[in-house]
Amino acid sequence: MERQQLYAQIPNELLGAFYNYIKKNMDKGIHIELMEKEIEFIKLEAENRGIPLMQLKKLGAGFVDKELDLMNKSM
Repeated sequence: MERQQLYAQIPNELLGAFYNYIKKNMDKGIHIELMEKEIEFIKLEAENRGIPLMQLKKLGAGFVDKELDLMNKSM
């Protein structure tokens, strides 16, 4: 499955979480060239869905917060 097809099938929150994760790695200098391509795929998918980038980032952060909360409750 192509990356673009994968990104087209996942929910907005997970798409945002991927975006945030990749940007964080880029800020650390990890595989910047490869990550830039992934960011472009994600931006294109967000644009296709009509989601502004800032909203996508917030959705991703909220998704991660919910998952962390669920993990903490199960411990």
